[in-house]
Amino acid sequence: MGLRIANVRNQRSCGSTATTLLEDINFAFNTHSLHLDVFALKNSGSAATVANLIGSKLNEFRVITQNGNPETVISGNDAHDMIPSIFGTIPYHSINTSTDNIPHAFGLQYFASPFWYDPLKNFGMQGGQGIQFATDWAADGSQTFDNYTYDLTCEGTDTVDKPNSIGYTRVARDSYTSGAVNEVRRTIIAPAKRILGAWNFMTTSFDDLAASAAFDVTGIRSQALAFSDSIQFSYKPSRSWATKQYQNVASFSAGASVINVLDDGVFWADYGIQNSGSVLGVAYQPNATIQTTAGVNEATRVYSVALV
Repeated sequence: MGLRIANVRNQRSCGSTATTLLEDINFAFNTHSLHLDVFALKNSGSAATVANLIGSKLNEFRVITQNGNPETVISGNDAHDMIPSIFGTIPYHSINTSTDNIPHAFGLQYFASPFWYDPLKNFGMQGGQGIQFATDWAADGSQTFDNYTYDLTCEGTDTVDKPNSIGYTRVARDSYTSGAVNEVRRTIIAPAKRILGAWNFMTTSFDDLAASAAFDVTGIRSQALAFSDSIQFSYKPSRSWATKQYQNVASFSAGASVINVLDDGVFWADYGIQNSGSVLGVAYQPNATIQTTAGVNEATRVYSVALV
């Protein structure tokens, strides 16, 4: 088997002002994953969090392919929390310090294959399918970090060994503010081979509830998969509690040495992203939507994850 590892970019400066940077990902081999490794220096002696390190600088990354411009969009902090939620692996981040000019870093990835860690699985983005990887960077903030640079690395396999990929993952973001309690948001799922799940961020998580609050006044009260508004199945955010592959961390302070997720308001609704064999998730049908019922009027993000 021809394993391929390509260093796409080495130590590119992100600049100190808001900017968008583009990288060519039109490879002649199949892509399993893209690794974005980001480096920075602490720019003051004040405390800052891992969420500051990531989200205050990296707004989002986008994957532009032959199928869409962009086809995949993931916000910076969501990219960190998505990996432990779905796969149970923890992205690297350096231990925070309040000492000026100490190097800090973190690693994120776009998982083009549902089995990105196993090149023997016949999934991934076919050679020639990718076009560009785009990153949106914010201006440096005061009393946080500066001198940001990044590396971009691609992992995949030779197309001779894997000439007919079963498919690759598309992660499509629907970012909105719910208008009222019990409002139903219909997140449209574009045509795909299989629907693998829904990854979610809600501002108000269960751990955020005040004393004597009702148990279901979280940002997302319930969610469902529907075809032409016919509900296939529905669930609450608590469906993910018993199957979490990571433990929440009580404190996200500057001195926390291990942070698995940056916010407790995230949950993964798994539709079968890693089923045994080659048949993953739920078969796509026309007019597919993820229907999300609000428990609070607030900012919410719903990502449909599909095999295309």
